[in-house]
Amino acid sequence: MEPVSLLALLALLGAGCSGKDTPASDDTAPTGVDSEDSTPDDTVDTEDTVDTGTTSPDDTSPVDTSTPSTCGDGALTGAELCELDDSVSCGALGALWNSGDAVCRDDCSGFDVSACVLKDVDDRFEFVKPADRDARWADALCADGSGAMATVQIAEDSDVWVLHLSGGGACEDYSRDCTEMGNIPTTEGFTDGSLGPVLAGGLFERSADANPNFADANYVLLATCGADRWTGPTTEPILNTAAPDEGWYFSGRVHLTAIVEVLRQRYGLDINAPETRVLFSGTSGGGLGAMNAMEQIVEMMPALAADGRLKGLADAGWLPRWDDPDYRLLNADVPDIEVYQRQYGFWSASLNSSCVAEQPAGEEGNCYLSEILYPHQPIPVLVQQNAQDPQWFDEHNIDPLNPSDAKVRERWELAMREGMEDVEWLFSGSTPYLPGGGIYHGIATQTPDWDYCPDFPDCAPGTTFGEVLDAFWNDEAPVRIVF
Repeated sequence: MEPVSLLALLALLGAGCSGKDTPASDDTAPTGVDSEDSTPDDTVDTEDTVDTGTTSPDDTSPVDTSTPSTCGDGALTGAELCELDDSVSCGALGALWNSGDAVCRDDCSGFDVSACVLKDVDDRFEFVKPADRDARWADALCADGSGAMATVQIAEDSDVWVLHLSGGGACEDYSRDCTEMGNIPTTEGFTDGSLGPVLAGGLFERSADANPNFADANYVLLATCGADRWTGPTTEPILNTAAPDEGWYFSGRVHLTAIVEVLRQRYGLDINAPETRVLFSGTSGGGLGAMNAMEQIVEMMPALAADGRLKGLADAGWLPRWDDPDYRLLNADVPDIEVYQRQYGFWSASLNSSCVAEQPAGEEGNCYLSEILYPHQPIPVLVQQNAQDPQWFDEHNIDPLNPSDAKVRERWELAMREGMEDVEWLFSGSTPYLPGGGIYHGIATQTPDWDYCPDFPDCAPGTTFGEVLDAFWNDEAPVRIVF
């Protein structure tokens, strides 16, 4: 089976970056991944096969990752993901496991899967819906109440993990009506425990030549379906134009917590092991979401953060300080910063706590603005951002090519550049289209775009995105490539 590009998968999931038409691009041509590719033989019944207790954690508070005092008392409570002496067949943990038995780790943080044998499915990933597996994660829902989802591919004997938030549109019934969200708010049609074609491209590229640091990593793509830029903590529905009676769940933060717990419990993510390294990343709306969720990830993986083994990548998610009455955000008639205040209130959003603490009362939504949010990042973050991103142009009704919009494009680029002045790790071009003809938006999951550089194709050493990412991951001195 041929690998499928991340963009093709996201197109099927309804995870495009905007509810509007976006500029034409060969990179976004719909090639489709059909969930019907999964067959009954590909599906494992993972519901109720592993006792995880019924605790539904508060997803916006720190997760206790130390050994619980109750670990070993015979009852599964609190932060425990299994109980000492628990043993389970590996096949009950997930569809990717073929055989073997797993026992609970000594700290009750999940099952030790070192004796589990993977299925011979190098060309497949597993659809994982936590809410369909256990009541512990019942609140991990898409906007429409279907189970929030990630796609997971486990590599043989790998201690490196890539956790990536997909991009997607957001709505608050002001700048964008929720009726415009298409099929983004759902994962209906995808079955928990079924297998699909493997992801490929960029961070998910299995070629060591193209992707030297992550070719052998474990891959996890969290599919956007909350319409909240990954910042919603709600477990109760909120009424909106798309669901005026039943409401929607804006639960991106809950989704993230549940997926990390599932990975720890069932797939071998050991956050206390000294070998474990994690890249937490996101593209477009996922890039913005990742920057606000870095704090949440650090709280879930404190040992990794303390040792420098947890790093972040914000790809195409930088939002500038912008106020032009002729070029408003989508349907809004106020400056962008006022839209962010409305989003904060509408979603009851959970943003970076230290950033929020510094904002005046009623202006907590300022922490969607990247230049305000960035200084509060608790771990190193590499920012990849086109200063003339055609996706953001599109959302502000700016034509990326029309000469009549040349001046406004210059002002936009200046706002971007001023906002990113203090970013330590930065790769930032300024052209709507890449040399190959595709739009220049997110490139973290696009292998060909990793060769892009200021003087393409005559790239000086260390100036391509791939080389900057390599330097970032391997603890070299900070690099800023601005062109």
